[in-house]
Amino acid sequence: MKKLKNLALVLCLMLSVFVLTACGSNTTLVLSTEDGILTAKPGASIQFSTEIKSKNKDEQSKSVTYSIVSGETYGTISATGLLTINSNATPNSKIKVVSQLGEVKSNEVEIVVASVPVTGITLTSNKTSVKKSGYVTLTVNTTPADTTDTFNWVFVEGETNCDGIIATNVANEYKLMVKDTATTGATIKVKAQSGNISSNVITLNIAADAQENMYLSFVNEEITLDSKDDNQTQKLEVVLRNGEGQKVTNKTITFAIEEGSDLIDITPNGYTCNITIKGHGTAKVSASVEGTSIEEVAVVNVKVPPVAINLPKVFTDRMDHKYNVAVSNTGIPFAVSVSGEKVCTQYSVKFYNSNNVEDNTLASYEDNEITFKKTGLVTVKFTSLSGSKRETQTSYTFDVNDGINVFTYEELKNTIANTSNAGKKINIIALNESDNYNLIPAICKLDKNNQDITQVRSYGIYTQKSLFIYGNRHGIDISNLSTIPGSTDYNSSSIIDVEPLPGTSVYVDIHDLNLKGNCGINDDINIRQDGRPQSGIVYRALYIGREGKNVTSATAQKVYANITNVNIEHSFVGMRISRCVNSMVENVTVNDIYSNGVESSANTITFKNMTFGLCGAAGIEITPDESNTAGENLDQHQRISFAGYIKSQNKNKGDTKYLTAYMGGIVAPVIKGNLGSESGYNETQLSNVVDSNESLIFVTFIFNNVSEAKPNYSEVDYSNADDAGIINLEDTSKTEVDTTHQFIRVKILIPEAVAKALGSEALTGQTLGYILVYNHNYIPTK
Repeated sequence: MKKLKNLALVLCLMLSVFVLTACGSNTTLVLSTEDGILTAKPGASIQFSTEIKSKNKDEQSKSVTYSIVSGETYGTISATGLLTINSNATPNSKIKVVSQLGEVKSNEVEIVVASVPVTGITLTSNKTSVKKSGYVTLTVNTTPADTTDTFNWVFVEGETNCDGIIATNVANEYKLMVKDTATTGATIKVKAQSGNISSNVITLNIAADAQENMYLSFVNEEITLDSKDDNQTQKLEVVLRNGEGQKVTNKTITFAIEEGSDLIDITPNGYTCNITIKGHGTAKVSASVEGTSIEEVAVVNVKVPPVAINLPKVFTDRMDHKYNVAVSNTGIPFAVSVSGEKVCTQYSVKFYNSNNVEDNTLASYEDNEITFKKTGLVTVKFTSLSGSKRETQTSYTFDVNDGINVFTYEELKNTIANTSNAGKKINIIALNESDNYNLIPAICKLDKNNQDITQVRSYGIYTQKSLFIYGNRHGIDISNLSTIPGSTDYNSSSIIDVEPLPGTSVYVDIHDLNLKGNCGINDDINIRQDGRPQSGIVYRALYIGREGKNVTSATAQKVYANITNVNIEHSFVGMRISRCVNSMVENVTVNDIYSNGVESSANTITFKNMTFGLCGAAGIEITPDESNTAGENLDQHQRISFAGYIKSQNKNKGDTKYLTAYMGGIVAPVIKGNLGSESGYNETQLSNVVDSNESLIFVTFIFNNVSEAKPNYSEVDYSNADDAGIINLEDTSKTEVDTTHQFIRVKILIPEAVAKALGSEALTGQTLGYILVYNHNYIPTK
């Protein structure tokens, strides 16, 4: 008895510890379903959620796990709590679900698999007469179609003549088999029944053995029908002859689809049977003489090519682009799909060279990937194999080089950082649809509050070597990079930064690339008076070259740049280009830029087909040539040539956030002062450059080095541009608006108030530079 008392005492102590432990927990879990759903049909899904009740805020932010306590054979549950009931789950079966956080479990929630009762059954057959050892196809349709009830076959008459009813591989389709010992002339009557719900009764007659000496044959025992052939005859025809070879035309012929009812429909018409194509494949059609066991079967081969062979979306979005890839042992994912109902899904894959000659040594296609083996233009062509006279085809052309393929931002950055890759072509292949087919740094995929500040400051791509990027119209998107709110650290950088070493020459080719920064025209940021933004801000999306005074042949850098089809948006500066020699910038668009769209310094360069959206300052800012030693031999002033079109929607009142902050906001008043009532221009002249809302469309700003009293020697040539010419504002008519010049050049003088603000009244009246603005009154002639 004493031992029993001790044992009881120990058990009580253990129970106390358990109760205290459980009661001491500060966390409880409450499991529930969306909208309180506790029953669902087979195949349905139910979303669970867990409310974490805890005084500990850290506990509330944690993720719970979900599991099935019982009934796991009837469904599955995902990590996010989505329960999916199996389509074959037994009605009225039960599934219990629980969630758990560490050692804490929630309440259990029970889901009952609902039954879907049948309310009606319809039974059809493909024929009414059948011979011994033959079969009849029965089709069962239930209402509703997704009922969970089963049915049984019930013979009203003639079950002894039936050899069973078996399911086919076509949904809802069954074969009633007739015994070879069936009674001639007998009747089989059958129906489908589920509980107290019965279908209609199907009546089948067993054909007599005794018959006339007749022979039935199809005119064509096998035919091929092509959905793309509008001139073909889509029908079967039979001929019935007696023992003397004479045609018999007074018998009833019954046609039936033996196989492939999902591929064709038939419309009997006497001794012929018209066929309607439904899908690709092989069907069989029988013809029988009513009242006899005479029957023949014809084969119908149906050719239905797909409506289309669809390329991956990333490539269909770039059909007019020759996609750049490198020869590599790693394949490029390229899974195609076919569209259309019941069409041929098989296709061939062949490769063609630039002369459109088939050459399958250029590349291979396996497991939905293309592996390129030789350089040059390579076209991959997919052709359906339906057998149709007009197969479906699609193709795509790649420009294969001997460079490097990169698939992520980190690969791109590391590839460029590796100096052994200098001068190699780098192909951006961004295939992630969730990233909008762009390269996004891993840090930018984090919530801004979770981004490491050190990484924010060093996100950019930097090199001192030659750089060749083929963007394939993909982008580098860092729009989610933290801007470090309130930062007074101005250590900002660029998305791509190419700064050659002193005395070196590099080549920069960047094509078909989109760059997106993290600072648009209307963003609130800190900038210094000299215009440099705070840390985290993309200072320049693209920075090429290096500036400097007192440049000599030993210290000068030369950049030979070719930049085409580049789009830049949402950046502090679109691009800054310096010390480029005989270079080309073509088909470039900048938009939503905090300050200048493009900045040019000490270049000999051509800008062709430029488009400027909204910019906080000028579309192109032409800075003073500090060295006056541009060009191949360092003996030229900066020379900028414009070719093709210049499009600008950069319309503002000079009150953008950048102009308001830069140099204490003195730039905007300077420009307005030169275009105001005291400028010396009359109202008619000013209407060409300033609209009724006091807005102008700012294209180019050429400014002098006022602080060192040096002019801007940059030479600007518009002679090859496609516009309608340029006129100085002072040369416009004072009585009639100018409608014939697309752009107007305005000299900007420093007013006295600004000179005083700069601490030097001697600057009053000096030329700050020139701006090129769009003529509001211009009327295009074509």
